[in-house]
Amino acid sequence: MQLVKGKRVVVPNIYHFALLAECSRLGKVVISVGSEENICSDQGRRDRGKVHTELQQIIGGFLMDKLGASN
Repeated sequence: MQLVKGKRVVVPNIYHFALLAECSRLGKVVISVGSEENICSDQGRRDRGKVHTELQQIIGGFLMDKLGASN
């Protein structure tokens, strides 16, 4: 199998943990109390759901273009 060459994509103005799933309300409370680094916070940057949508479009476009993937 031949690997498809990709390209580097930078998604601007996001916090590292924005790539993780969104936290529930309970998760936000529990993690904000007991953790030094709050993985549920987007640190005042872009909304995590919007980041996920953008990543889905980027990755989906790549797959459609390079692999001929379909829904």
